[in-house]
Amino acid sequence: MTDYRLSTASYRRFKPEMGLPVQASNGAPKYPLSYEIGFNAKPIYPRWQLVKADLTEIGFRDAYWRDLDRIGVVRLSTMFANIAAVSDSTDLVLLCFEELTSGQFCHRRHFAQWWLENTGEEVPEHGPTNEPALF
Repeated sequence: MTDYRLSTASYRRFKPEMGLPVQASNGAPKYPLSYEIGFNAKPIYPRWQLVKADLTEIGFRDAYWRDLDRIGVVRLSTMFANIAAVSDSTDLVLLCFEELTSGQFCHRRHFAQWWLENTGEEVPEHGPTNEPALF
């Protein structure tokens, strides 16, 4: 059992009552937000090479999961626990840009599936999704 709970959302859909906003994207929004992002989860940012590559969703997922496997659950769990301890919040919301209703695939949901498969802990999405069936 961890001392934090993970969920995901887009920057635009995040509301403070969801928990602590944690940047999970390579860049932060340039548009104004009604909240401050004080923490980031750099180890789960997708490499720029993956973002820029012309990959299918499955190709992206496979490469991204290999990166997550190299980092490992222990290191990521320690990072999340440290954020929770320093922020005094147990609900961490991993944020990036994609609106899942637009049909785009998103690394935050690929992270959520990887996390579930490696820890048994679900990472729910805040807001509507059009997620495909799990691979």
